[in-house]
Amino acid sequence: MADKKKVMVVDDEDGLRLFAERVLGSAGYETLGFDRAEKARAAWREYNPDVVLTDYKMPGMDGFQFVESLIFDGYGGKRILMSGRPGELYENHPDVEGLFNAYFDGFIQKSFTSDELLAELARVLD
Repeated sequence: MADKKKVMVVDDEDGLRLFAERVLGSAGYETLGFDRAEKARAAWREYNPDVVLTDYKMPGMDGFQFVESLIFDGYGGKRILMSGRPGELYENHPDVEGLFNAYFDGFIQKSFTSDELLAELARVLD
C-alpha cells in the first residue's frame, strides 16, 4: 500500500479486536486498538485514523455515542459499525436507519472472517 491507511479498532472483546488488528496489519494497514470508546475518543486527534471500526455494544459509551462524539468534534474519516446482534440496534435506537446512515459508512456482523473484514474496509475506502 503506497500510503498506509490507519484504522482505529474499538471493541471490548479482546479476541475480536486483536483478530481484526492482526488481519488488517497483515494486509498493510496501520492499526491502533482500544478496548473502550472513551480511550479511543481521547486518542483520535493524535492518531487521525482514516477509518474507525467500532463495536456497537460496549461498556460505557456505545458505538453510536462514540461516533456521534467524533463527528461533533470534527472527525471526517470513514466509520464502520460492528455488531454480533444487529437486532439490538433496533431495540435501543428508534430511528436506527436514520442514525446509521448519518453516522456510518459500513457495517460488519460479528463473527466475521478476515476476507469479510477486508472486503468491507475496501468497499468503504473505495
